[in-house]
Amino acid sequence: MDSQTTDADDQHILRIANEIIDDLNISIFRPNAVAWTEDLPITLVDTDTPVPEMAGMVRRDVPVGWSVFTWDRVILNPQMKGKLSPAEWRPLLVSSLIYEARLRGRRDLATILAWTPFIIDGIGWWWLFAVWTSKPGIPALLAIADSIGLIAAFLVGGLLSRWLPKRLRLEADTLASALVGLEILKRVLEKMESLGLVDEYAGSLWGMGYPFSGELMSGRPTLAERIRNLEGPREAEGSV
Repeated sequence: MDSQTTDADDQHILRIANEIIDDLNISIFRPNAVAWTEDLPITLVDTDTPVPEMAGMVRRDVPVGWSVFTWDRVILNPQMKGKLSPAEWRPLLVSSLIYEARLRGRRDLATILAWTPFIIDGIGWWWLFAVWTSKPGIPALLAIADSIGLIAAFLVGGLLSRWLPKRLRLEADTLASALVGLEILKRVLEKMESLGLVDEYAGSLWGMGYPFSGELMSGRPTLAERIRNLEGPREAEGSV
């Protein structure tokens, strides 16, 4: 695919994205360019200021099959460049915009829930240091409890940070299918599956996200799960 065709496709994708933004009455994005990259710096909430990187770890990945939006850009994964027509991008853009904007409040709540075990355990450690010299015998018990609590926080927080955003992404697909048509979105996902356009981190149950942007990393469904999610309502109707 030559550069002129690629540029024309990018402009078409950009027009579609802005049409969807207008249709969904979204005010937090107004993109004027399409960019293809696998990850991008995370910014502080509602700003363009990047969070300082710590050994390159503070970055947000751009998943295969999803798009990420900043105020002025539509960010797409380069593995998908030239694999779908601009029209085929429409249902994927609708789902991503619903997830990024319409479900934003619930994403933020999911972030808080995922970090709550760490906050509770942190209070325990603060209490431990507060009584360390004043109550003999108590600190040792608190240290054991806090150590166990820290392990539990990693387990519970890690699971929540994957499961909650995964459920929200599936909900975004369901809402998108009601707008663009279930079969249209399903056909695009099936085409991605046939082309081997797979999100390698999808389906994982472990790992924490980045609280700075309200985004939980890698809590994403696989293509097979996305397709089954769309087939669910139709199967339910057939069983009535």
